[in-house]
Amino acid sequence: MDNMILVENETVFRYNGRVRKEKRKEDIMEKFLQILKQAINEKATDVHLVSNEYPFIRVNTYLKPLNDYGKTTEAGLTALFQEVVTATLQKQLFEQKGAIDISLEDADLGFFRMNFYRPLGKLAVSVRILPRTVPKFEDLQLPMQIKDLIRHKNGIILITGATSNGKSTTLASLINEVNLTQRKHIITIEDPIEYRYPKGISLISQREVGRDCDDFASGLRSALRQDPDIILVGEMRDKETIETALIAADTGHLVLSTLHTNSTSTTIERILSNFQAYEHPLIASKLAGNVRGIISQHLIPRLDGNGLACAVEIMLPTPGVLSLIRDGKSSQLYSAVQTGKSFGMITMDESLAQLVKTKIIAKEEALSRVQNKAVFDSYLNN
Repeated sequence: MDNMILVENETVFRYNGRVRKEKRKEDIMEKFLQILKQAINEKATDVHLVSNEYPFIRVNTYLKPLNDYGKTTEAGLTALFQEVVTATLQKQLFEQKGAIDISLEDADLGFFRMNFYRPLGKLAVSVRILPRTVPKFEDLQLPMQIKDLIRHKNGIILITGATSNGKSTTLASLINEVNLTQRKHIITIEDPIEYRYPKGISLISQREVGRDCDDFASGLRSALRQDPDIILVGEMRDKETIETALIAADTGHLVLSTLHTNSTSTTIERILSNFQAYEHPLIASKLAGNVRGIISQHLIPRLDGNGLACAVEIMLPTPGVLSLIRDGKSSQLYSAVQTGKSFGMITMDESLAQLVKTKIIAKEEALSRVQNKAVFDSYLNN
């Protein structure tokens, strides 16, 4: 029988005086946690592992390679997948769809959102680093009129923006504000769960898609039978979820959700695009009757290099705004927001101009995100 000796990174077998060396499989979880630790130390927001590539982290919106860790192997990624994706349903969903979101918690490092996916048939994972505690709304430096929206008893509040622009963080801060100040039953339906809320005076029931419910729509339907005051839906991504959210708002619940749109006006268009043309008048009418606020966000690198600043567009339900929504004139909503400053509304162009004028962000960063350059220039020069 072979004698076996373990040395660094390899196993040495001795048999009849002959020596055979085999490299030991790397501890993929240990290496993965080391990468996460470095990412956290460098204040990164994301980590990317792709087969046959060096690990990358995103710092202040820019990617940076971590060459010291060597290239990521397909075997290593497969081992990581098997280590962290434990639910049979989640594995089945990955095989069917080629991508899956899961949450990860480490006692020392905190919480993470992981998305496994397949590029060119290989395995890859993107990891979002989440704060260990829910940020206070005031710490996000967002306009206070956004916080005021949670005083509503019913209706729909939408936070919009491209991926990685802080939508989930804004929602979490609003939910936690309710948690600490109001006695409510809050049900969240998330894919995956990103924040854990501290003990407050509300009752919070968090459900994760793929583990606690099949999808957003089914989770939302069942939530209506669980006596909620507030329902958070991670994303309004299909017709059924939108319809059920409107029903929830109609029946006296406050619904908070997100959409991947770049402005408040295109949010209405995106919602309607999930329905047949003959359904648009009814859905537009329901939206006009229930919308309490639509917020669009952009996270932008700060000029001083110290993190990100948030530019926001805010649309509130004034009679003029609701009339445009009801009549299907979403193309005119930008002008309504522009002229609604006295009601607490602000366009993205004005918000960007304010950040440039106060030297928080560079003008070049703002220009890549403006909706109307002439309007932006007028705000910048006034």
